[in-house]
Amino acid sequence: IISDGWSVAVFLKELVALYEGYSSNENGVDVEGLLPRLDVQYADYAYWQNKYLNGEILDSQVDYWRENLKGVPELLRLPTDRPRPKVQTYNGALSRFTIPADIKDKIDSFAKERQVTPFMVLLSAYQLLLSKYSNQSDVCVGIPVAGRNHKEIENLIGFFINALVIRANLEGNNNVEQLLADTKEATLGAFANQDIPAETLLDALKIKRNLGYSPLAQVGFALQNIAFDEGTEETGYKLKGLEIEQLEAEHITAKYDLTLILSERRLSEKVLSEGQQNESSSKELLGVAEYNTDLFDESTIEKMMAHYVRLLEQMIVEPELGIDKLSLLTEDELYKELNIEKDQYEKVLPLTAMQRDLYLATVMDPSTIQNSLGYAVEIHSKLDKELWKQELQRFVDSQSILRTEIIDANLPYTDVAYQCVLKHKEVEIEEIDLTTHAPTEDELEELIENHIYRRYDPNDKYYVHNALIKLAEDHYITILATHHMLLDGVGFAQQLLTVTKNYELVLNKQNPELSEDIFADFIEYDLRETDKAEVVERWKER
Repeated sequence: IISDGWSVAVFLKELVALYEGYSSNENGVDVEGLLPRLDVQYADYAYWQNKYLNGEILDSQVDYWRENLKGVPELLRLPTDRPRPKVQTYNGALSRFTIPADIKDKIDSFAKERQVTPFMVLLSAYQLLLSKYSNQSDVCVGIPVAGRNHKEIENLIGFFINALVIRANLEGNNNVEQLLADTKEATLGAFANQDIPAETLLDALKIKRNLGYSPLAQVGFALQNIAFDEGTEETGYKLKGLEIEQLEAEHITAKYDLTLILSERRLSEKVLSEGQQNESSSKELLGVAEYNTDLFDESTIEKMMAHYVRLLEQMIVEPELGIDKLSLLTEDELYKELNIEKDQYEKVLPLTAMQRDLYLATVMDPSTIQNSLGYAVEIHSKLDKELWKQELQRFVDSQSILRTEIIDANLPYTDVAYQCVLKHKEVEIEEIDLTTHAPTEDELEELIENHIYRRYDPNDKYYVHNALIKLAEDHYITILATHHMLLDGVGFAQQLLTVTKNYELVLNKQNPELSEDIFADFIEYDLRETDKAEVVERWKER
């Protein structure tokens, strides 16, 4: 309550000035000349603040926050490793990571091009990360402000810091550009109304308190603008004839559930001489995640911060992409999370918007047959079953959707499931010989319906079924049945026409025709075009 981070820097700066002055002048020094003149003391500031925050100014700032925080969610429900205690604890630890200089340079350039600050880019990515982890679109983050917006108090030691809440609405799948614009507006508005102390605001808004977590925001974010030298990042000071070393103290507290603190660090001459400068600003970002150890394991936070860096990189590379489509996982991480072997699969693709709806309908009701689709076609000729299977296999080999397994992802920050394309899927045909027992028309119809209108267990993963009913030596019925999320009517028609045509071609010693596989291209198109913000907004209005 008597100091803050800025004050520590003021203290160290003055201590260094005095040390150097005394050590270089044996006859004594003029202390007044070494230190900046203080026009006011902390008591003057306290008096001014109490007088300033009254009447119209106080009412104006309270009104801003009342409107801005209307309907704010009570709790950000991040997935935790342990249940939240009924009474909030402040047991904490730190997890450190680095954002390399090349990424930092891209962040700076990206921000400059869009007329926002690096702080806004870094905060936007953090809020998006929290949204993806919590599956909440309304995210509040607490940020500290120095509170020194008057020149007279810049060199004063005392407690000036205040806490603000930056609220983000990530609903509607806006792109990164719009996310940054929203963050800029929210940040500027908050800073313009930063004078009212947090406790005063909580009382004025009559915010309901809960013993289990902090009010308004349960996560924090800070960007420290002081660039430290590598190896001296704790102090940033070097004195002639004196070595300064900060003693590491065990960090055992956490104000919030999670706080991300970023600060710049200049790379050392050694690092730069090894060719890592690459025309960069020679600064990287040091990241420190302060987390509540009663809620999270260190491994969870480490993974979370790796996802944060990945999200930042994606935002910079694809600013036009909808934020819902940005993935936290690399391809290798996705294979690991899905517990599948990379050498068995060609690729892993996200579900399209329609596929996701159809899949969830099956998950909610595995007994449903409403998403079953298929065809049954009679063949009135002798059939070379091996050749028929060969052409079915050829089509499956050429079309990745028919080699696809739907694998669920039971994680908060992934999609509900992914379509995992096998490198090879052997075609299996259920053969039914009815030549010795001719079915009635009703019996045959029921048999066909049972094959097409099937129940699909989400645990089965593979949703394609082939059957061949033999009624006579020159009379067959071929059946293809799938979950609707894999094929539509046009897809079934294309499969049947291609297989039958190639069967005839090969039977007559001609070369079969190969089908082009554009499924992955369609997924990419769907990723960019479906559920865009303007589309979502149009349907909300209608």
